Amino acid sequence: MFINELKPNQAVDSIVLEITDKGEAKEFTNFRGKIKVANAKVKDATGQCTLTLWNDEADRYANGQKIRIINGWCKEYRGDLQVSSGKYGKIEVLSGTGDAIEEKPPAPKPAKKKPAKKRAEGDDELEEETDPEDEIFPEAEKDPLLKYEEKWVKKGLGKAKA
Repeated sequence: MFINELKPNQAVDSIVLEITDKGEAKEFTNFRGKIKVANAKVKDATGQCTLTLWNDEADRYANGQKIRIINGWCKEYRGDLQVSSGKYGKIEVLSGTGDAIEEKPPAPKPAKKKPAKKRAEGDDELEEETDPEDEIFPEAEKDPLLKYEEKWVKKGLGKAKA
C-alpha cells in the first residue's frame, strides 16, 4: 500500500514509510491515565502524511528511519491523513538509526462466561438449573409463551385459547 491509496477510517495492512521530520513527544493526562504522543512527517514515493506515535513508540523512532506499519490504521485529523500502528498493529524498523522495536504483545482475550449450572454439595456431577414452571407446564418446551398464557389471561392481558 502507498500513501496515495490511503483513505480516512481505513485499515492499513502494510505500508513502508520514511520518517522525515519527527516532532517532540508531549505528555498529557486524561481519564485513561498518563499518555505520551508524538507526530512525525512521513513520506513514500507517492506522497506524504503524518505518523502518530503513542506512548512507548513516541521516543522510539528518529528522522531518516524507514519503517513498515503492519495492521495499522488511517484516519483524518484536521484535514490531514494520519497513520498509526493502532491498538493491534506494530511498527518495524527497516533501516536507519534507532532501536528496532519488539512486537506488541497480543491483546488479552475476554474472559469466558461460566455456564448456568451449579454443583450440588457432595455431588460430582453438574446439574442444570431448572425452572419450577417447566415441570408444571411441560408443553412450554415447544412454545415458551404457553407457560405464561395462564397468567396473562388471569390478569386480563390475553385471551384464552378455545
